[in-house]
Amino acid sequence: SSGRKVDVIGQSQGALEPRWAVKWWPSVQASVDDLVMLAGPNHGTYGSAAGFPPLLPASFWQMTIGSRFITALNAGDETPGDISYTALYSTQDLLVQPATPVPTAAVDWGRETSAVQNVAIQDVCPRRFVDHLSIGTTDRVTQELVVDALVNVDPTITVLTKSADIQILADTRTTLGTLRVFGGPYPAGGLYATPAFIERNPRTVQALTTASVKALHWIKSHTPEEIAGKMPERFSQSDKSLYVASLRENLEMFSLDGRIPLAGLQTIAKVLSAFDKSVVANPGRINPAAAFTNEFVDHAHALLKF
Repeated sequence: SSGRKVDVIGQSQGALEPRWAVKWWPSVQASVDDLVMLAGPNHGTYGSAAGFPPLLPASFWQMTIGSRFITALNAGDETPGDISYTALYSTQDLLVQPATPVPTAAVDWGRETSAVQNVAIQDVCPRRFVDHLSIGTTDRVTQELVVDALVNVDPTITVLTKSADIQILADTRTTLGTLRVFGGPYPAGGLYATPAFIERNPRTVQALTTASVKALHWIKSHTPEEIAGKMPERFSQSDKSLYVASLRENLEMFSLDGRIPLAGLQTIAKVLSAFDKSVVANPGRINPAAAFTNEFVDHAHALLKF
């Protein structure tokens, strides 16, 4: 009734029901922000009904590999909607098998994105023993991974801080908080394009950049209430005061002039290198100085006379 989205956590069979709901009921899909699955037999399992008598409840048979339920669940898009999916599993889980080479607990295996992540506990903490029960009850590493998966932005954070339900330990909405967490500026949004697209469409790129610079200038010279008044009604999710409070907490994030500092790209490369050795740790593949340009921003300032 609040109009705000919810986060859902499900273990074992409890991972399948919310997946089914968000797949077949659009109203449910639109209400979910994060879906975290713990040892969910997303593609069925060898161990659900094997060796048991035929009078088991239907759910046991539905969780077997190749069942009609599992086939329908994974037909087409396995991760529909604007939802962040995280599948956590253990290679030592004897009930949800196979765990290798393609884990049955995974979703969109091999096609992971920023919104779809499959994580084996042992990839985070090698040789750690986690079984089917402890992954959803007592395992501390799993708990921390769940918290990481549910790390949120506003307006969720504003709601939780105002209700005193959380204490913020790291806040990257502020300049100081960003420096403390990442060790430098960390540009997190902007206009992205391939060099080929920019070369073919310089007028389009310039128009978008000029509009962005103009919007940033307007944001910096107006109050949160004035900004909220210009936004579509759906942005406030039926609570305009909450949206205004969220804007007030986030205004420091917006660039003063739209320019990206070289130090920002260097920080991003350093942070990504900490866990993605195959991409950014190779200096031959990533050159921060060549990964951005302020040329169009400079031209926008000249056009707008800022």
